[in-house]
Amino acid sequence: MKYYLVSPRVDGESPIDGFLKTMFAQHIVMMGWGTDNKIGADFHDIRKGDFVLVAQRINWKFKYFFAGIVADSKTYEEDGFQYKKLIHFVDLRNNKMDFLADASFAEMRVVKAMMTINKYNNRECVKRFDAIIQQQKHIEIMNNYISLLKTNHNLILTGAPGTGKTYLAKEIAKEMGCPEDEIGFVQFHPSYDYTDFVEGLRPVTDRNGNVGFERKDGVFKEFCKKANAASADSLFDDAYTKLIQDISGGVIKNIELKTKDSTDLDVRGNDNIGWFSPSEKDNKSSNVVSRKRLKKLFHVYNTLEKLEGVSNINNSIKSIIGGNDSSYYWGILHYLLAKNKFQTQPFVFIIDEINRGEISKIFGELFFSIDPGYRGEKGRVQTQYQNMVEEEDVFKNGFYVPENVYIIGTMNDIDRSVESMDFAMRRRFAWAEVTAKESYTNMIENDAEMVEVKDEIKQRMSSLNNAILNKKLGLGEAYQIGAAYFRKVLNYTQEGYGQEEAFQMLWDNHLKGLLFEYLRGNQNAKEQLEMLHQAYEKHDAQHEGQQGEGTDD
Repeated sequence: MKYYLVSPRVDGESPIDGFLKTMFAQHIVMMGWGTDNKIGADFHDIRKGDFVLVAQRINWKFKYFFAGIVADSKTYEEDGFQYKKLIHFVDLRNNKMDFLADASFAEMRVVKAMMTINKYNNRECVKRFDAIIQQQKHIEIMNNYISLLKTNHNLILTGAPGTGKTYLAKEIAKEMGCPEDEIGFVQFHPSYDYTDFVEGLRPVTDRNGNVGFERKDGVFKEFCKKANAASADSLFDDAYTKLIQDISGGVIKNIELKTKDSTDLDVRGNDNIGWFSPSEKDNKSSNVVSRKRLKKLFHVYNTLEKLEGVSNINNSIKSIIGGNDSSYYWGILHYLLAKNKFQTQPFVFIIDEINRGEISKIFGELFFSIDPGYRGEKGRVQTQYQNMVEEEDVFKNGFYVPENVYIIGTMNDIDRSVESMDFAMRRRFAWAEVTAKESYTNMIENDAEMVEVKDEIKQRMSSLNNAILNKKLGLGEAYQIGAAYFRKVLNYTQEGYGQEEAFQMLWDNHLKGLLFEYLRGNQNAKEQLEMLHQAYEKHDAQHEGQQGEGTDD
């Protein structure tokens, strides 16, 4: 991997806005020189995986624009310009760090349009470059997971043991903006059932010491009640109820309509909102707005921008809720959207070791409700103890999973119970594998506590995981060792052990036993375990450096 500085218009006299606009929009780095010029020829030689920093020095001070990693070795041409495509693109315009402050060429009178940054003479600069790229990689990984979860509502993270699936699930929830009290957690096991998860009967004792039974919410149903209180539907209901109260109390007398003159409002039966009209019998107009139909409209037009963007109110609203009162529905919904914030807060429920429980016994009729297509009230189901649900309970008429609830499950690929995962449940989840390589990036690469040991971990982890792929062992990627195991080195160094001793303790107390179980039953298990030990110690030359794809790009 090489490091390059590209400095367009180095004299600082010509505008580079057009250049920059194109490069930012397309995530490319451009060069105006052709290959017949040395600068253009050098640009052509930039290879896949090289680092490029685009900056301009004006009055001896660098102004940074962006950085990235070259996507492929091909040089593209368009309109007389050469360009390279970039990945892990980082916008540096608002970054306050001076990346080249102590560069070996910082005092040079002229900075060339393109130059190689010698990584041996500029170690501190290179550390900064690597850090921003690693941070960008982490952001992209998290954004991919969040996008997958938001699209599907349900996600299962699979992978080898120790790849940090539970850790990652919690990080995803935090990145989605969930504070601790909006993250639910449970670990499934063979004894876990419906009464623990959804609802069941629990023994209670009255004041006289008599023992009876009472229906109690399970951990997931209790979590859904909290989420429902912060859901868009719940916020809408609260806002509509307050509007009814304000109309009844005379606080609000009329509301602006889009295509009609408004008259005084009144509250009708079933919490319908109506209008007074001198031309109608009893001075009451037949035009009314119902909560149910207004909520249906709200599901489509849930922001002022969307509602005000409707060009033909009558046709657009009628196509959603039918009827002939479009202007009235528009007026009430516009008022609610203008006066209230309906920003839904996501709630994330994490199910650790999801495959260790008997799924059908735990979820019961919730197989239907957790389906991404049936979230919210349209996925309402009657639970096994529905007749015992209290009148004031939000789920009195049936249980449903609010649309702002997201479920993340975790499972080990090599767990013996993986095969028992119900196919009906499988299709309700998106699946993503967390590799050993990714676990290193997630759990070690960017952790300040791991700075002193991360390079050694990377080498040992790479060498060991490469050895595990040896066909003679009959294992494979699902048996590779994740970064969670290697984080245990920190426990030993913090207790005063030297680094080399800490890595020996990791092998003796954690890895050796696990790998022996992997190899149990193999004819040459003892010799194979020793081979893995040698790889861990990086003594086996055939394994060194071959597992770059396991923990590095």
